[in-house]
Amino acid sequence: MFTLSQLYEMTGMPKGHILFASDCKGDMFCFKLEDCKINNKDCPVWFFNRELCTVNKVSNTFTEWLEQFNTL
Repeated sequence: MFTLSQLYEMTGMPKGHILFASDCKGDMFCFKLEDCKINNKDCPVWFFNRELCTVNKVSNTFTEWLEQFNTL
């Protein structure tokens, strides 16, 4: 995951993120390293839009992010 994160940084993703999942378009779900250092139990989840080169928070915790998929 570290190497993949570095590759995405080279294509425009801001530094300081750890990728852990992708969607079918190559966009990535990630954690911010800063968040993990502060609260390493249940960190917020961020979404990197590869086309727009933006990172937006999509969930306040990883658990909350997983629960969103359970309701689909």
